[in-house]
Amino acid sequence: MYQYCISILLVLTLRRFSPAYYIPANESKSKYKAKYNWLSSIFGWWGIPWGIVYTLSSYKINGKGGIDVTEDIMLNIDESSLANKKVEIEYTNQLFIKPSKDDTKEFRKVIKRYFQRDARIKRIVVGEFINTDEYEDPYFTVGLLLDGDFDTFIPKFEKALYIRFRKITKFEFVDLSKDEAVYRVLEEQGIDLLDSKSN
Repeated sequence: MYQYCISILLVLTLRRFSPAYYIPANESKSKYKAKYNWLSSIFGWWGIPWGIVYTLSSYKINGKGGIDVTEDIMLNIDESSLANKKVEIEYTNQLFIKPSKDDTKEFRKVIKRYFQRDARIKRIVVGEFINTDEYEDPYFTVGLLLDGDFDTFIPKFEKALYIRFRKITKFEFVDLSKDEAVYRVLEEQGIDLLDSKSN
């Protein structure tokens, strides 16, 4: 899949993902990447202030080959989908992508400034949830492992994030101490912000 963005009325920029394409090993990805980069170039960059940011982010994701959803396709493929050359995704492995480098820097700045000495925080994992409805933008899922009350910590953490992020940015906060399969996926596909080796 490839990312692209569209700006509406200068002030609203939406990020979207292409359908999944089957690209044989001997075929170049360039034409697919170029198509969605072109869409962002024409319709995405002029939104204020995030058009340029999301356009560049789309270029980076597409430049790395897009998002590989082969595992998801293999989970859902059957004889009917092979015959029709169309796969309906009912089960998915790829729920999150890592935040962009710029967004990761902003998260780290918040942690360094407000929570660096907070002993309650044992782990912070962030992923951008992409398995959204068709007309819903991806949003940040923030997984926290805390030595303390999760519900009382969240408002303080969310307030600090909105100092660095725009007000329409959506965050979902999840408690990593709970045994939920989706949280394990977040840990695998997101980025650990307290791990100095992660980038």
